[in-house]
Amino acid sequence: MRRTRLVLLMAFFGLLSCLSACSQESNSAIKSKVITNKSGQQEIQYSTDIGLTKTLGSYSYIPINRDGHPSYMNILILELLNKFEDANPHLEILEQPRIDKDFASSWGGRDTHQYNGIWIRHRPRQK
Repeated sequence: MRRTRLVLLMAFFGLLSCLSACSQESNSAIKSKVITNKSGQQEIQYSTDIGLTKTLGSYSYIPINRDGHPSYMNILILELLNKFEDANPHLEILEQPRIDKDFASSWGGRDTHQYNGIWIRHRPRQK
């Protein structure tokens, strides 16, 4: 009886963590999927999409909602900023965008961060 409760409890928390990860992915401008490369090894492929960007007045926010190491997140953030500029040629970015992130953990000598989103301050481009 006790063992059954333990197994059910572990399954419940496993389901909760899976649902949390799935909802995090759907609210993120960075999507990932596992692919098999030519040599038969699995790897993660990332794509970026600015469709979730929220703009109010002279500020825009691109939600990321992912954790990761800065070495690969920085490239994805640059891709997001490039897509934002391409989609909004009428806007001039006024300052360096602010990346909203929290320190998540240090495991195996590698620091990871929780990247919440990117704040962009802009104004209409002067002609």
